Amino acid sequence: MIGGWENSVTVQYEGMARELEGDEAARLAGRFFARHPGSEHFAADPRTRFFVVAPTWIRYRDLDADPWDEWELRFGG
Repeated sequence: MIGGWENSVTVQYEGMARELEGDEAARLAGRFFARHPGSEHFAADPRTRFFVVAPTWIRYRDLDADPWDEWELRFGG
């Protein structure tokens, strides 16, 4: 679950993750570090990994709204 508990807004996310490897990992890591230059020190760390996550289901809730704001998205199938 992704969310900030102080304001009661949450996002639940289910999906399939795949670790990037080889040329694909290098290409997308280059794009990531170009966009987030403050993170470049992680590039040399052998523990750094990159993943692609494809959602299958997402639910958003704002429990501070009256009435609650809630919606769901389903992907595939």
